[in-house]
Amino acid sequence: MKFLIIFCLAAVSVHAQFSASAQKEIVTYINDLRSLVASRRFHLDSRDVETLPPASDMLKMTWNSTLAVAAQKLAKTCFIAVESSSPGIADKRIVAANVVTVAKNALGHWKHSLNKEWNLKSYNSNYIGIQLIWAKSSSVGCGFSPCEIDSQGRRWYKVVCSFEKKGGITREPVYKKGKACEACPAGTKCASGSVLCS
Repeated sequence: MKFLIIFCLAAVSVHAQFSASAQKEIVTYINDLRSLVASRRFHLDSRDVETLPPASDMLKMTWNSTLAVAAQKLAKTCFIAVESSSPGIADKRIVAANVVTVAKNALGHWKHSLNKEWNLKSYNSNYIGIQLIWAKSSSVGCGFSPCEIDSQGRRWYKVVCSFEKKGGITREPVYKKGKACEACPAGTKCASGSVLCS
């Protein structure tokens, strides 16, 4: 099952697809977040008081070109979904200097949303932050497309990210609590110097 994130943005330049370096930065951002959670170093609020419990089965994320192609097709529709009424889809507008910055800002927004979403036992499947740390998700692909030019002359784009496997499954935990890599799924192991299973 796939999970889609839709994100609207304004950027200065036009691109046909995410470059290899942009893909790497997107995946690195997600894996850095997943590593923080797995090692119990992700703080839920700005006061750095509460950390999420560690994850023992968190998979390392990789870029998936097939998902990226599907996400690109959806991005071309320029359809803006409303988060509360479209399961697995979210949108937000941010202005940035380039597509990589915008994509990372979108991920940052969804990361921040964990503050209000977090609950290992009960949450809404629309929650985007939960998808970023869904342990069983192992790949992501994103696409984007120009949509309109606003009154200030900025071109707006839509970014869509699709995840495999889909997170936010009712009555399933986001991840298994425990020491990092202690419960890596069959066929995976903790890579050297990592806290993620691959």
